[in-house]
Amino acid sequence: MSRGNGRGVALTGSPGAGYNGAPMAGGRDQKDAWEGYGTAWSIIGTLMAGLAVWGGIGFLVDRLAGFHAVFLPIGLVVGAIGGVYLVVVRYGRDDKKS
Repeated sequence: MSRGNGRGVALTGSPGAGYNGAPMAGGRDQKDAWEGYGTAWSIIGTLMAGLAVWGGIGFLVDRLAGFHAVFLPIGLVVGAIGGVYLVVVRYGRDDKKS
C-alpha cells in the first residue's frame, strides 16, 4: 500500500467504478487455459516418437546387416519427415470455415 499518491489504495488496485473483480483472462474457462500446453506436448511427442521408432529400425538394420551408420541416418530422416507429416495432418488444418 502506498500513500504517496494521495488516494490510499494499493498501486496494483483499481479504485474506479469500472472494475468488477473479473480475472484478467477475459472470461476464459480455467480448463481451457491449459489446452494449448497439451497440444504442444502432443506435437513434441509425435516428433520424438517418429525419430525414436524409425531411428531404432535403422539402427537394427545396421546391426543385422553389419553396416556402420548407414541406415541409422536414413531412419532418422524418415522418422523426422513422417513425424512432421503426422503433425501437419493432425494439427495443420484450420477448423474455421471462412
